[in-house]
Amino acid sequence: METQDTEKVVYGVGAPPSYDGVAIIRVKSAVHKPARSGNPVIEVKLEILKPEKEKSLFDGKTYVFDSAELMMFVLLWDLDKNGKVLQNGLSWLNEVFLPQILGIEGKFNPEAPLYHEEKNPTGIKLEGLCFEAVVKTEERITQRRLPNGQYEPLKDMQGNVIKSAWQWKTVNVGDILRLAEAETNRAF
Repeated sequence: METQDTEKVVYGVGAPPSYDGVAIIRVKSAVHKPARSGNPVIEVKLEILKPEKEKSLFDGKTYVFDSAELMMFVLLWDLDKNGKVLQNGLSWLNEVFLPQILGIEGKFNPEAPLYHEEKNPTGIKLEGLCFEAVVKTEERITQRRLPNGQYEPLKDMQGNVIKSAWQWKTVNVGDILRLAEAETNRAF
């Protein structure tokens, strides 16, 4: 019996159009560094483990997430530049996120927050950690940098903002639902 498979499968494209769903993601790397504001952050690179592919309701194609790379930034301070308490700052991270949402013992220290076998064995190891989170894509808007450092969207001759492709939105730590376990044949 012969079947015709007319499903279009797209490999190597990190972001399908108009995706909004729950996925199991794994931390590929986590680097402690200063943000543009000078405050300490952890820059986290993530990969999607499950689902491995998704059929887009937007264009009907099936997208394979084998090359999907997402970003997340973990804030390690509590007040914004106006003195308001951040919703997802260091206190929330240590008092709610790590113990209650992920069930991880320990506290982030802004001076040396990441785990290292020799230099910081009491730190919190993020690499390899898997969790469920809400992930989304958005259209990439082509921008240009102005002399004052600000960015503005480029527009075509009809005045429409130029959109070039779809990209993964930055994952917010508030989008993380719970710790997860996932089997995969992919190494990190």
